[in-house]
Amino acid sequence: MPLDICRIIDSEIWWKEIRQLEKLLLPFCGALNKLQAENARLHDVLHSFGYFYKIWQEYADQDLGKKMILRLEKRWYIWEQPLLLISLLLHPEFRDNFLIQSNQSISFAQLSEWMIYYFCAWFGRMPTTLLGELQNYRKQNFPFNNISLKQFQHGILGFWDFVSAYTPDLSAFCTKVYAICINTASVERLFSAMGNFHTNKRNRLGVCILNTLNYLFIFYFLI
Repeated sequence: MPLDICRIIDSEIWWKEIRQLEKLLLPFCGALNKLQAENARLHDVLHSFGYFYKIWQEYADQDLGKKMILRLEKRWYIWEQPLLLISLLLHPEFRDNFLIQSNQSISFAQLSEWMIYYFCAWFGRMPTTLLGELQNYRKQNFPFNNISLKQFQHGILGFWDFVSAYTPDLSAFCTKVYAICINTASVERLFSAMGNFHTNKRNRLGVCILNTLNYLFIFYFLI
């Protein structure tokens, strides 16, 4: 190894900077691990934005913090902000915090306008009971009371499927929101699994045979 590189590695300043870099990257790595999971949803993206913003807002180096906040805001403008806020509002686990801590400039009425917009875009019709069901959700009327919510823990899709008999429009809307996948992790895993069977030498397998082999592989090795 060259002598100049050895001197750099042997320097205490080098290791101090490495430790500082590790502290900076660790929160980002944790958030990325969460967002790359198969069960990651839109509200996780919103939480990550808020988490990063708070980190840089309280960072000791204010100049660096301001520059990173500007970058975060630039990324935030790219996202569909109303959809992210709606995903947090309609998650029972975070509903109470949203009602308590939300800025006065963001109201249920304003977000309901966006909900109607997305509802029409997704289902091709105007909602008939969406706003009334949203009001029941806001007031925590049954089945939106805390006793019912706690029985579902982290099963957000299961919860909205359960309440579909009480809130047909809102349940259908929420199922769409929380079915949105924010990453391609599951597709990439599928491609990797298919690569075990569809190789350069074995490349004439049909779709049905590939699917069958993949199901057998998952059942045998993963279940």
